[in-house]
Amino acid sequence: MRILVFGDSIAWGAYDQEGGGWVSRLHSKYTDVNNDVNIYNLSISGDTTTGLLERLEIESKIRNLDVIIFAIGINDAQYLHAKNGLQTPREDFQNNLSDILHIATEFTNEIIFVGLTRVDEAKTRPLARNKNKSYINEHISRYDEMIEVLCQDKRLNYISMKEIVPKEDLLDGLHPSAKGHRKMLKKIKPEIKLLTD
Repeated sequence: MRILVFGDSIAWGAYDQEGGGWVSRLHSKYTDVNNDVNIYNLSISGDTTTGLLERLEIESKIRNLDVIIFAIGINDAQYLHAKNGLQTPREDFQNNLSDILHIATEFTNEIIFVGLTRVDEAKTRPLARNKNKSYINEHISRYDEMIEVLCQDKRLNYISMKEIVPKEDLLDGLHPSAKGHRKMLKKIKPEIKLLTD
């Protein structure tokens, strides 16, 4: 079984120097017990649904996949002060989700969406490293809700991350620490196990 994960820096594993993020940890778990499961982390730091659409089809086409996991959207909800608006407007985000699902279903019906983690606004409003960017839980919650509603409408598996990673497990207010990634894995792994057993 081949599992493809498309996400952003959180799925990519940024800031988890211990285990490389929840995707890498998931891969290690299956490598230890089941050589028939291969997990490919195709996440890109800073990616949005717009960026994902540019590569989703070709990345999927070159692999004989069975399952696709999407863990993306938090950068779409990013507030840009110079623009006085969100990185991806709500209507565009909704359309992107529909287009992503349309492409994914050309390759598999086993599709999972991982919900969006929340942030510590004391550190992300604005970001210390870029004062033009803010991550605000109100915006993140709205985009997360759109993902969840899509999954409900299309009867897809949605894994909520709403209260999984508390503030103390966010190293920079945005990215989970190793402890945060372990908590994410604990929530995500049982859902994947249902498909691989």
